[in-house]
Amino acid sequence: MSFPVVCNNCGAPSGPSTGVCPFCKSVMTLVAGRGANAKEVTSLVALKKVYSEGNLPAALSLCVTLASEEVKIMENVVYLICYTQILLEAEGPTSKMKSLLGKALMLEPQNVQVNEYLEITEAKSMLSKEKGDEGEKRLTAVIRRSPENPHALFILGAHLFWTQDETLASVRYLEKCVRAHSKFLRAWGCLGTIYEKLGNPALSIKAYSSALAIETDLTMRGFFKEKIQALSVL
Repeated sequence: MSFPVVCNNCGAPSGPSTGVCPFCKSVMTLVAGRGANAKEVTSLVALKKVYSEGNLPAALSLCVTLASEEVKIMENVVYLICYTQILLEAEGPTSKMKSLLGKALMLEPQNVQVNEYLEITEAKSMLSKEKGDEGEKRLTAVIRRSPENPHALFILGAHLFWTQDETLASVRYLEKCVRAHSKFLRAWGCLGTIYEKLGNPALSIKAYSSALAIETDLTMRGFFKEKIQALSVL
């Protein structure tokens, strides 16, 4: 038995007559039109599950495995978008993201999400030390249209903090980011640093603890533990 529909948000499979995901209430995405089968949909569900848990190394590894073992999956727009989102969070190469989105655009030129992520990746490459540059303008435009897009929120928020030193502006974007995507590791780490700079150890501990709960790298786990311990005695 195959499931020709899969939720683009949580990865839950359903039947072709289902327009809205019964689990997260998002609009379901057809995947059978490009030759999806039961194995392919099962793979997508597994990928979405690993990604939703915030385990980026495992999600990246699964993306690579699927691309090599299930060649047809490279014609699946849901997979191509998910792979791009994972690369964005893992600070992957922009060229790879553009390649994936280019394939998705050829398959579905009118897909709103594909075009939005193309705009995000283009904007990311345009960011500079100049305030109000073209990258900032484009990301702001994306957020205006899609106020809960966690990747646009994170990229702009992190840029404002690390490059422009606009702490208060950055924290607003990053707080919205983690509300939209609670397993966004780098966003939590960034928030921990920002709250620490703002002199709010309680919020900093909370952010670092959220990052620690997701992080799998032993070195980074040690870093977050040290931060939490140091802030706990303040």
